[in-house]
Amino acid sequence: MLIWMAMLVPVITSVILLLFFRRKTVWWEFLLPFLVSIVCIQTSKMVAVSVATTDTEYWGSYGATAAYYEAWNERVSCRHPEYCTRTVTDLDGHTSTESYQCGWEHAYDVDYHSPYWELQDSIGETFPVDMGLFESLAKRWGNRTFVDLNRHYHSIDGDKYVTKWDGRDETLEPVVTKHSYVNRVQASSSIFKFSKVTLQEKSEYGLYDYPSVSTYCPSIMGTGPKAEIGNRYLDVWNAKMGPKRQVRMWVLIFQNQSSQAGILQEAYWNGGNKNEVVVCIGTDKQWNVTWCKAFSWTEKTGLLASIRDRVTGNGKELLDLGKVAKITVEETSKGFLRRQFHEFDYLTVEPGGWAIVWTFVITIAVNIGISFYVVGNRFEDKPVGFAERIFQGRSSQRRRML
Repeated sequence: MLIWMAMLVPVITSVILLLFFRRKTVWWEFLLPFLVSIVCIQTSKMVAVSVATTDTEYWGSYGATAAYYEAWNERVSCRHPEYCTRTVTDLDGHTSTESYQCGWEHAYDVDYHSPYWELQDSIGETFPVDMGLFESLAKRWGNRTFVDLNRHYHSIDGDKYVTKWDGRDETLEPVVTKHSYVNRVQASSSIFKFSKVTLQEKSEYGLYDYPSVSTYCPSIMGTGPKAEIGNRYLDVWNAKMGPKRQVRMWVLIFQNQSSQAGILQEAYWNGGNKNEVVVCIGTDKQWNVTWCKAFSWTEKTGLLASIRDRVTGNGKELLDLGKVAKITVEETSKGFLRRQFHEFDYLTVEPGGWAIVWTFVITIAVNIGISFYVVGNRFEDKPVGFAERIFQGRSSQRRRML
């Protein structure tokens, strides 16, 4: 690998020490540049591969409970310095009063804790939310329970209120979270490698980036007939199927774009994340479906063809995103099997150019530091040089002959 070319640096360092600082270098100091450089290069390689293979997938869940913690305060033990005054007279007989610390005054402080609100989802993760969402959920779910926290408070007794989901799809609160995983496919030069999508292609075909996430992001990107109905339907089923089936469904709309947009979208997202089913749909100006491309890493690829055939129909389907959402959910629930990306562990990942340059920079800097240490420390080697030994050997032989 190119990154290991950085081992040339300790070779050059050792040659310089041998030629110019031989008397200042003992034998074990020649090993230091090599040992430290190996550690630096290996560490840089590990970091570079980790950065290149780290990917993010989206998990769906739903709000299970929400809580409101009231403001409260507590008395905290502490001590403060106690000051006294005294009269002092200087050498000229002038008197003055000064303050000095004469001990400690034992007292207390009062710590104030602000109110806060949080939401816990169906997989046990907790997120801070605002008062508005809590009040909305309490009203939507139709319940609010008081919980006495039995705090040791000073003057404000803060307790909490809890509201729980009532189990109805109509009141479900979708939650989306991001999680990291290792994706060697996106960083490997293998048969799975997708072509590089240019910025011009991204703009020309209207390709989508993954959306930002707070605790929610939409399931349908783009717009079309019955988009709100379809998005809500997918949100609910992403929340309910996500934890059980480990799946996330997306629908992407491309109006007035050729089927090349679907191919480029798959390449732009590197085939999607391992838990995704992505349905790309092209329409004309009147929202007639002109093409459909579904992609996923699922091991049961037949569901992709089923989604495509049902969405396109007889070739004269008017886009109905409510219907598309139901088709996607039905086919995914029957045919999705999440692929285990550990089967791609055999793929080799080469550090990128930036990592190689950075590794050389670090290795050079480290070797310079080692050189200063070797030359400046107290260890010295003063053996008779090779040429001197030869000369002394010949002189001794000549004396014996005489």
